[in-house]
Amino acid sequence: EMYTETISPTFTGMAFSQAAETCFVKLKLLLLAIEIRPDDGSDRKISINPRGVKISPNTVGFFIAQSAEEVKRAWFFCKACHEDIKDEKQIKKCKCKALAGSKKTSLATMPIKPSALKKTVSMKDGNTNAVNGRTTIAATDGPKKEKTESRLDADSTPNDIDFKSTEMRYDSTGMFHWTQSTSIEDSILDRNQAAMTVLNGHVVVCLFADPDSPLIGLRNLVMPLRASNFHYHELKHVVIVGSVDYIKREWKTLQNLPKISIVNGSPLSRADLRAVNVNLCDMCIILSAKVNLQVPSNEDPTLADKEAILASLNIKAMTFDDSNSFTEQNVSSPDGLSTMGGPIVLKRQGPVYGTSVPL
Repeated sequence: EMYTETISPTFTGMAFSQAAETCFVKLKLLLLAIEIRPDDGSDRKISINPRGVKISPNTVGFFIAQSAEEVKRAWFFCKACHEDIKDEKQIKKCKCKALAGSKKTSLATMPIKPSALKKTVSMKDGNTNAVNGRTTIAATDGPKKEKTESRLDADSTPNDIDFKSTEMRYDSTGMFHWTQSTSIEDSILDRNQAAMTVLNGHVVVCLFADPDSPLIGLRNLVMPLRASNFHYHELKHVVIVGSVDYIKREWKTLQNLPKISIVNGSPLSRADLRAVNVNLCDMCIILSAKVNLQVPSNEDPTLADKEAILASLNIKAMTFDDSNSFTEQNVSSPDGLSTMGGPIVLKRQGPVYGTSVPL
C-alpha cells in the first residue's frame, strides 16, 4: 500500500536517487515520489522520481510499504544512531537533537480533527478526506463512501441533477474511482447504440483476441485512467471494440471501474469504427492478445501482428464526414456578450482524415 511520511532531517541535502537507495537498502522502504514546495509560494506539487532534486527539510515522501508502522522509519532514521543497525525493525525514535521539532503540515499529510471528517473540503485538485489517519487528495475510506462534486442550489430539485455523473466513489485505497459491479450485458452496445451515444473525447481500445487467447490484463490499461486525482466528469469513457467472449474472461477485473462500454465487433470493420466515433477519440489503442501458437503453421510467424498493423493502416486510410462530429459552443446574447451558464449549442465540425486520429 502507499503511505506518506515526512522524511528525516538525515536525508536533507541528499539527491532523490541517493535518498531512495538509502530507504530501500537501510529501511526496506520504496520511495516513489516527494512533495515539492516551490520557493515562490505557489501550489505544492508531487514529483515522481525527480531528477536533479535534493531533499529539503520537512519534505514529505510517498512510500510503498506493508503498514504505517514501517513508514515511520523514514522519519525516525538517524545516521548517528542507526548507521550500523542491520535489522530495520530496530530503527525507532532516538533522542538526537536533529529530530527535535515538529513536522510541517503538508499537502499530503495534515492532522485530522473528528469534526473535520463531517465536512467536505474542496481543493483545487480534488476533495480531501481521511486515509490511514491522514488526509489525501481525492480519496475516501472505502467504496461505500460518497461525495458530490457540486452543491444543490436552493431553487434546484433532485430531478435536475444527474446523480450518477456527480457522485464520486473510490476503492478501499482511495486511489481509484470505483462503482458498483456492472454486468457485462449492461455494458455492451450494439452498433446503433454506439452511434447514437455520440462519443467524444473518449478512448477507443481495438482488441484482437480469440475466445481462448491468453489474458493480457485490460485492468492495467484502464486503472491509470481511473485515478482518483481526476474528477468523475474528467474520466474519459473507454470503449472496447472486440470479441465479447474474450472480454467476458477479463470482465471480473473491470466490472467495478466506471465508464466502460463494449462493442461486440471487429477493429477492422469501418462501420464499427465509425459507430464509436474513432475520429473524435482522444486516443485509439490497438492491442492483440493472440500469440504465435495461434498462428496457422503454414503462415509466417512474423505475421502474428498483421491484424494490428492492418487496423492502424485501415484507420489512417479512412475519411470522415465532419457533420458527424460535435463541439460545444455557448450561445451569445443579441448584444454580443456571452451568456454564462446559458444553453449549449452543438456545432458540427471535426477531423476529416484518419491520419489525424491519435494512435
